[in-house]
Amino acid sequence: MSLDASGVSFFVNIYTAIGCFLFFIGFAFIVRVYFIVNKNRHPIKKDKRGIALGTISLIWKKQSEHLKLIELVNLWKNNADDEVVEKLNIPEFTHPEIDAFFNLHIHHEQLFVFPVKQFIINLLDLLDKKGDVPSVVKLSGDPNRLFSSQVFEILAKIPLYRHTLNVVNEVMATQKKGFIYTKLFVAALAHDIGKIDGHVLKSKSLGYKKHDHPAISANMLVGIDGFSKLSFGQEIVMAVRGHHKPIETADSLLSVSLQTVDRSTRQKELENAGYVEQDDVKVKNKEDEHKKILAAMASDLTPSTFSAWFDSESLLFEIGKKINVIENGQWEVFSSKDGIVYCQAKSVWDILELLAKNAKVQFIAAAAQDKNIKRKIILHIVETLQEEGNLASHLIKEGYFGAPFIVNMRGGRKINAIYVPMPIESFAKYGTLSVFEARKTGILEQIESVEPDFQKKVM
Repeated sequence: MSLDASGVSFFVNIYTAIGCFLFFIGFAFIVRVYFIVNKNRHPIKKDKRGIALGTISLIWKKQSEHLKLIELVNLWKNNADDEVVEKLNIPEFTHPEIDAFFNLHIHHEQLFVFPVKQFIINLLDLLDKKGDVPSVVKLSGDPNRLFSSQVFEILAKIPLYRHTLNVVNEVMATQKKGFIYTKLFVAALAHDIGKIDGHVLKSKSLGYKKHDHPAISANMLVGIDGFSKLSFGQEIVMAVRGHHKPIETADSLLSVSLQTVDRSTRQKELENAGYVEQDDVKVKNKEDEHKKILAAMASDLTPSTFSAWFDSESLLFEIGKKINVIENGQWEVFSSKDGIVYCQAKSVWDILELLAKNAKVQFIAAAAQDKNIKRKIILHIVETLQEEGNLASHLIKEGYFGAPFIVNMRGGRKINAIYVPMPIESFAKYGTLSVFEARKTGILEQIESVEPDFQKKVM
């Protein structure tokens, strides 16, 4: 069979069409394979950031019928880092209470997203390392100074870290979980960190005219690692700053809530210590009793009033324990290199109250209400010290129980105060001058000299 030119052309066209068809199929297959391989190597990222329904439901429960958009926005901000799983930096806590608190309430709590949880851990770490200090401070200008001596004594025995955990436990017991709960939780952990040793004493250098632990706490808060990652950081600062006197702002609710849980916690701490606040009738009866005692003392304040319970040796022993010792950020008694011990008149009175209390003598406590009688008592004690050679008489005028002095500090700073001056020899039983000088730490080491302030009126 022979093919003419037209037949050959026909078959050529057929084979060409089939070849082209197979070529396009092969090319499409290769392209498809290429995209599949590269897709697996470089997956396309989609910006999906979700919020767990469980978290949103917590807001629904709190807001009842209406869900505020701002709450969802804040939640989205705090979930922004969820796309990349970040590892928590968890220290080894040395206090069993803090370690147990972390494991029970922080470690697996899903409400706290990464930046919040890490900041909470950083606060716990600070309290674990430096929170073994009294939970109250009694410095001029600080809100804690308003506590009575009995209440202050009880609360001073509670360490700062424990009081802080008590306040947070109060938050957990009284507040519903949600975004506001998270803010209050963090604020409760941070509210008293300004009481940590070294920070209260630096309050003036931080720009505060008074010792004010809420303001110092707020200032410290900003410097703690992780604070800048909190979307609600400034709200926490305002709440901490105003937790003793809530600041009038649009979000003062957080300050008021923090103040409420702090106060209720303090009340429980006092109740657990066996302290019961007296009712009006008991207070009035006590005041009437003190008035009778004061009336009797005003007409009969003689040496025999003290002889049954007071002796100078006990007073000197208690003063000796306070020489160059800093307690709650303050010192009451210090020594100078020229062999003089300077004791605040307040310290003398506090020791008298202690000795009278131990001897079950009531009139010293009653006398605290009358300045004139109180002055007469201290003057009698100082005159007794003078008679026994336990007063630096050349530094104090006759008829006065104290004298003004200028304490010259390193760097040119001067401190003006009124002290009862006593020779170091009065404390020879308890140590030499070098022994007492060796006690000095911190600010006491900055004392260079002490001189009488002749221009100031004596007491």
